[in-house]
Amino acid sequence: MNPHKPSPAEKIALWFAHRRALQDALIQRQIKLATLLQQQVLSSRAHYLLNMGTRLQVRSFPLGCQISIDGKLTPYLTPHTFFDLTEGKHIVELHYHDPESNTIRMLHQEVILKPGERIVCKLYFKKPVTLSPVTQPAPPTSGGEEKE
Repeated sequence: MNPHKPSPAEKIALWFAHRRALQDALIQRQIKLATLLQQQVLSSRAHYLLNMGTRLQVRSFPLGCQISIDGKLTPYLTPHTFFDLTEGKHIVELHYHDPESNTIRMLHQEVILKPGERIVCKLYFKKPVTLSPVTQPAPPTSGGEEKE
């Protein structure tokens, strides 16, 4: 008996099927490894993710104002997020050097921090400037024919 000899087209089809099977196996292996890595990362960070703690984000306009919390000057400028504050009532105070009047201006706000919450404290010394829409100038209209 003479075994069937595959034609060139059948050889190519077999080669592609073999490559496809190898790629599928590689993809399945990568999925398993990615899942395992994700589980390891989540388990190592679970305590942190579950206990994010209280966060206070302080924003201002203009940026770069000195921040005081409960009367104590911090080394931070706005914008800044505090992660280590205790829950409860705090007074946030911003100090801004106004170059126009060469004075130090202050604003304050009372915030109440609750466990696990993020509070945003926004204090504005000036109204934020918004950009006006850019418009194209209208083309000149001619009232009549040009004279030469």
